[in-house]
Parts: sequence; C-alpha cells; structure tokens
Amino acid sequence: MKDLYKLLNELDMDETEFQEIEVSEAERARVKQKLKQSLHRKKPKRRFQKGTIAAAAALALATAGYAFPSAASQIPVIGDIFSFLNKDQPGLYKEYKQYSEQLNMTETSNGISITINDVVYDGETVAVTYSIESEKELGEHIHLWDSLSIKGSGGGGGSLQIEQVDKQHYVGISTINSIEEIRDKSVSVDWEIESIMMEQSGKEIEGDWQFAFQVDAQESKTTVINQNLHQQGIGVTIDKIRITPLSFIVYFSQKVDRHVADRWHMVDVDIDIRDDLGNVYEGQSNGGSGSADGFAMNWSKTFEKLDPNAKRLIVTPRVYMSDGANSGGVELTDEGEKAIELPEKEGKGSHEFKLDEMVIPLNKQKDPN
Repeated sequence: MKDLYKLLNELDMDETEFQEIEVSEAERARVKQKLKQSLHRKKPKRRFQKGTIAAAAALALATAGYAFPSAASQIPVIGDIFSFLNKDQPGLYKEYKQYSEQLNMTETSNGISITINDVVYDGETVAVTYSIESEKELGEHIHLWDSLSIKGSGGGGGSLQIEQVDKQHYVGISTINSIEEIRDKSVSVDWEIESIMMEQSGKEIEGDWQFAFQVDAQESKTTVINQNLHQQGIGVTIDKIRITPLSFIVYFSQKVDRHVADRWHMVDVDIDIRDDLGNVYEGQSNGGSGSADGFAMNWSKTFEKLDPNAKRLIVTPRVYMSDGANSGGVELTDEGEKAIELPEKEGKGSHEFKLDEMVIPLNKQKDPN
C-alpha cells in the first residue's frame, strides 16, 4: 500500500465536495502523526497539492496578522528564488521575479524565522517565495504543515517546494489557486504555518507563523476559444486563454463517454503546447473541479510567457486512464478507521495516449467579462 503522503499526492478529488469543519485536537493529532510517519519512512516528492491534503485532513484554520522585519535577514542572498527552485523548468518562472512585489515580511517562533520575500498574482495563481532561518539544524529536507488561502475563494489547490541553502537556511515557493475563476484585480491572502516537519528525524517543531497580505493581479487579456475535440470516448474543449505579461493560462475541460467511465476508475486529461514558431512551452497544472465521479472536469494550466510573435498554438491533449490501484480512502467512525474500497472495473493497470492536435488561432474575440 502506498504511504499516506504519496497517496494524497496522487489522489484526484473534487474540492467542491468538501466543506471545512471544526475537528477535535485528537483528530488533528492523528492525521498529522500519520503524515509524519509516512514522511519518515519514504522520501516524498517535494511538490504536492496542498489543497488535497487540507481537504483530507478537514482542518479549519484561522489566520491572523504579520510583522515587518527590523533588519535584513541573514539568509544567504539568492536574487531570484523563483528560478533557483525551478532548475528543471527554467522557463516557467522566468518572468516572475520581474513582475513580483517584494514584501519582506517576517515572523519568528521557536527559534525559526520565516520571511516572505516576493509575491506575484497572474490572475489565476498566487505564488509566494520565502526564506527560512533556524537556530538549529533541521536536516536536508523539511516540510510545512500550513494553510495558504485566498480570501473569498471556494477552495483550491497549489504546490509547495523547499530547498536547503546551507545547514540552517532554506528557501521555498508556495502557490495557491482558486477552484473558481477570480476576476478581482487584487486578492487578500492568508498564510498560517502551524509546524515544520523534519524528514530525516520525523520530528516536528510547532510554532506560530501567520501572515496576511494583499496582492494585485497582473494586467491580462482573456480570449474565448471554445474549440472541441472528441476521440476514443474522450471529449476535450479548449474554453479560453488568458494572457499576462509573465504567463498564459489555458482553461480546458473534459468529458468522458459512459463506456469509458464504466471501464476505468480514473480518466484525466492534460495538455502540451507549442506554437507556430517552434517554441515549446513549459507548464504547471492548477488543478480542477467538476463532477463527483471526476469524469467531467474543468481544468486550468499555467504556461510560461507567450512569444508575442506567435499566431497559433498547437495543443496536444494527453489522456491518462487508471484502474485506481492503491487508491481509495479512509472513513472515521466511532469504532475507528474504516477503509473505503473502490468497486471492481474491467480496466486494469494504466493506459496513456495522445489525441489529435488542436490548432488554436490567437486572434479570437476578447471575453467581454
């Protein structure tokens, strides 16, 4: 059976099906303890969907104020944390530092100082870079038990990545996006960090790091597309594209024919994009929402800055089918935990394939909204 961390990482869930509730301290402690044990047993990926973990844990966390530092941090200078942490995708965050807002907000608790360095909002995703300085060595890999949220949002997903700079200093980037499109020109963001977990030792340092700030959206132009493709029982629609100075965001949706849904537990669609000039664009999924069974979904994906000379985008949908092995869930009952098993289906293992290319002209009508 997969460890808890990886299972939550890979689980596709409809965030609209969850409602935040108050839970007892015992329940909170049990969820956290299982996560810590999982982290200690096996090295996890350092990027995960925070919204999934938050939904699974069902924690209602309140956020409060913040503080500005009186002196510059002693953390070794890294000019562009966006690029430093994304060496594998150098193009994705290439323009983010230039358009970001420098905050330099610091909170200190239990000998650990966390400083928000930069923040940027592309109209879909808020990205926050930060520095961590500890009086004691924490080990090479650390993880935050935190809640990053956009006020007024109905929930969402995101990612977290932290890398060690030296024995007592780390830098990180966290992102949060809403499951519903936000048209506000600025958003208010709360970030509460409850504890820091050390992978090597499995120990946890609890603290009180709380931030609240507002960030303006980058100027953008939204273009309606509404182009459809239906093949092999899978329907894909490119709904619209939002272009900003630092990225472009593609909104797309999927529908799965009944005969495919009856065979497979999970069917997901992703997209690759290049343009008519030969540029291949790096991208990162913002997650999605949809029907309870997960077969009708609305997605969005953020790509690096669009070449202004491009006239057409070539979109290649990729389809992933899985039998749901090692998936399922746990229900908390009065008698304890009860495993939730998936029903048997004909499809076994996993299957991946590409659909035909979709050519999207970049001269469609602008969204009036």
